[in-house]
Amino acid sequence: MSYSKTVIVVTSILLAIIVLGLILLVVSQAANEATCEELGLPVTCTTDAQCGPTGFFGQPYCKDGNVWQGFYQSSCRGGAGTCDSYCESTQAEREIAVCPRGCSQGRCVD
Repeated sequence: MSYSKTVIVVTSILLAIIVLGLILLVVSQAANEATCEELGLPVTCTTDAQCGPTGFFGQPYCKDGNVWQGFYQSSCRGGAGTCDSYCESTQAEREIAVCPRGCSQGRCVD
C-alpha cells in the first residue's frame, strides 16, 4: 500500500470513530434528559393552536391603493413540547388584494 493510500485509510478510520463517538454522545444525552414533568416544570405548548387565534380580524381597509386587513399570528416557540416552550402572538397588517384601479371602502374598484 502506498503512502497516500495509507493516509486515506487512516483518515477514514479516524473520521468513522469520531462520528460514532458523536452519535453515542447524543444518544446518551437524550436518554439521560429528565422530562418537564419530572422536573416539575410546565410545558406551555406543543402546537401553535394552543397559543391562541391565528387569522384575519377586523374589516378590510384601503392602504396605498390596495386592500389590507389585520392579522393575528400565534405561535409556539422555544421548542414545542419542551420545558422551554412559550406562546408568542403578533398582530400585523397584511395586504390581501392588489387593486389595479385603486381601492375604495376596503374593496378594489371595478
